[in-house]
Amino acid sequence: MITKSLCDARSWTRVMSARRLGVVTGAAFGALLVLLIGIWAIDAATGGQQVRRNVHIAGRDVGGLDETGLATVMDDIGGRVAATPVTINAGGSTLSSTLGDLGVSIDRDATAAAAFEARGDGFALFRPLSWLGSFFTDDDAPVELQVDTAIAAERATALGEAVRVDPVEPTLAYQEGELRVVGGRPGTALDAASVVNALSDLDGDNLDGSPVLIEGAMSPLAPKQSDESAATLLATVKDHLDGPLDVRFGEESRELDPAELAPYVSAQLTDGGELVLALDQQPTLQFLAETFSDVGEEPVEPELSVSGGQVVLSGGRNGTACCAPSAVAALSVAIEEGARSVDLELAPKAPTRDAAYFESLGIKEEIASFTTQHACCAPRVDNIHRMADIVGASVIPPGATFSLNDTVGRRTIENGFKAAPVIDGDGNFQEDVGGGVSQFSTTLFNAAFFAGLEIDEYMAHGLYISRYPYGREATLSFPGPDLKIRNTTPYGVLIWPTYTDTSITVTMYSTKYIEASQSGQSEAVYGKVCTQVTTLRSRTWLDTGKTETDRFYALYGPAEGVQCDGTIRPKDGSTTTTTTVPGATTTPPDPGATTTTAAPDPGTTTTTTPATTTTTAPDTSSTTSSG
Repeated sequence: MITKSLCDARSWTRVMSARRLGVVTGAAFGALLVLLIGIWAIDAATGGQQVRRNVHIAGRDVGGLDETGLATVMDDIGGRVAATPVTINAGGSTLSSTLGDLGVSIDRDATAAAAFEARGDGFALFRPLSWLGSFFTDDDAPVELQVDTAIAAERATALGEAVRVDPVEPTLAYQEGELRVVGGRPGTALDAASVVNALSDLDGDNLDGSPVLIEGAMSPLAPKQSDESAATLLATVKDHLDGPLDVRFGEESRELDPAELAPYVSAQLTDGGELVLALDQQPTLQFLAETFSDVGEEPVEPELSVSGGQVVLSGGRNGTACCAPSAVAALSVAIEEGARSVDLELAPKAPTRDAAYFESLGIKEEIASFTTQHACCAPRVDNIHRMADIVGASVIPPGATFSLNDTVGRRTIENGFKAAPVIDGDGNFQEDVGGGVSQFSTTLFNAAFFAGLEIDEYMAHGLYISRYPYGREATLSFPGPDLKIRNTTPYGVLIWPTYTDTSITVTMYSTKYIEASQSGQSEAVYGKVCTQVTTLRSRTWLDTGKTETDRFYALYGPAEGVQCDGTIRPKDGSTTTTTTVPGATTTPPDPGATTTTAAPDPGTTTTTTPATTTTTAPDTSSTTSSG
C-alpha cells in the first residue's frame, strides 16, 4: 500500500510539474504575443502615413516614405513610363512613338494607394504577423497605368497617315481614242482601335525601358462611288459631247465642238460624295488658250519717255485673254448638264514688261548724246525722221544687243520711207528708197561710242561725207551692213532720238557707269588709193577704275566710183576704166569747216557697264549704203 501510495504521489508530482511548465510556457508565449502586438501597435501608431518597410515599386524601395517622398518617386517612374518607346508594325512599315505621346501615363493615385496598402491588408489578427514578416521579406506594389483613349486614338490616327493608302474613286479617262471608265480601288488605313486596345492591356510592372511592340491592324477603305455610277456618268457625258457648243466671252462668241474636250475629261467627287464630270484644269486651259487665241485684248506696255531732261514712265495696262481658271468648271457643268451655250470668263493678261520691270532697269539720267546736221526739207530728211520715230523709246536691257535693222525693218514705201540719194556698192551716188537713213545710224553710232557701249557690228561709208565725224560713222543697208549695239552693263539703256528740220540728235539714258572719249586717230594707205582711218576709244569703268582702249575702222575711197586698187566703176556700170590716181588720199576735214557737231566733252559724257570690246576690221565688200 505504502509503495503504491508513493508511486501515486510521484505520478501526481510529475503531472503537476508538467502542468506548471505548460502554464509557464503558455504564459510566456502569451506574453510574447502581447509584446509583439504591442510593438506592432506602437510601430503602426508611430509610423503614421508612411509606406511600410521593404515595399518596392518598379524596383525602388519606398518603405518608410510619406506622401511627399512617394510623390517624388511617382514623378521619376512617371517620366520613365512616358519616355518608353513604342514601335507599331502596320502595313509593312514601322511607326515610332512613345507611351507619353500616345496618352499613356502612370496612375499616381492608384499606384500610391497600392504602396500604402502593401502588408496592411488581410485579417486583422494576422496583421502583426505580416508586420513581423516585413523585417525578413520584400513586397512589390504594382505600377498602375492609365490610358487617355481619346488622345491615343488621335495620335494613332495621325501616325497612321504615313501608311494610309487612300481609296481610288472610279473615274473617266480618254484611252485609245475613246472615253472609258477606269475602275476604283480600295485603300487601307491603320485601325486606331487596335493600338488603343494594345495600350490598355499593358502591364506597368513589365516596363523596363525596352520598346513596347504593338501589332497594328490595317482596315480596308472602300471608294465612295462604284464603277456602275461611273458608267452611268460616262453614258451621259458621251451624249452631251455630241453637238456644237456656243462659247460666249462677253459680247464675243465662238463655236466649239465639245468632242474636242474628250481627251481632258475625268470625274471627281463633290463635297456631298456625288461623282460628277471634271475637266483636267491645266490641259483644258491650254486647249482653250490655243483654240481662242484671238479672243480678248492685248496688254499695253508702259513706255519710257523724256520730259524736261527727266526720264518718265507712263501708260501701260493689262489686257485679257482666254481663259480664267473658272472657265474649266463652267465648261464641265455645261457639258454634264447638256447645255448648248456657256459663258466663259477671260483672264487678265499682263504686259511682258510691266512698270516694275522698267523701274528695275535703273534708267534715270543722260549718259551720252550726239547730234549731226543736215539741210532742211529733202526726202532724205523724212527718212531720218521716220527712223527716229520707229527707234524712239527703244530700250536695250542688260546683256542684250540692239539691231537697227531688226528694229526698223526693210525700208519700203509701205513702211513710210521715200526715195533719196544712196551710195551703191561701187561707190557711186544713186537713188533708192530709204536714202539718208545712214545719217541716223551714224548719229546713233556716236551716241553709243561715247556711252561706252559695245558696238559689235558697223561699217563706215565708202566715201567720206563731211557732215559725219571723220572715221567715226556707220552706214546702213538691208539686210546688211547693220548697226548692232550690245549693252554689257547692269542697267538698261534708253535710246531717245529727237530732231528738228536741220538736225538729228540721239541721247542715251541709263545709270552713269562708264566714261568714254576718243583718245586718238591715225591713217594708213589701203590698197593703192584708199585711206584706212583707225580711231581709238578710251573707256574707264566708274565702279572699279578699270581702263580699256578699243579701235574702230573706216575705209574711204578717194572719189566716187574709184576702187581701192585704182580702178573706176562708172555709175551706169557699162564700162570699167583703169585709172591711176597717184598718191590719192583722203584728207581729214578742217574742223572749222565741217558741219558735223563735235563729240561731247569726255568729262561730261557717261555710260553704262564694263564690256569686252571686239575690234572690227574694215570691210571692203560691195554694199549699197544710204548716204
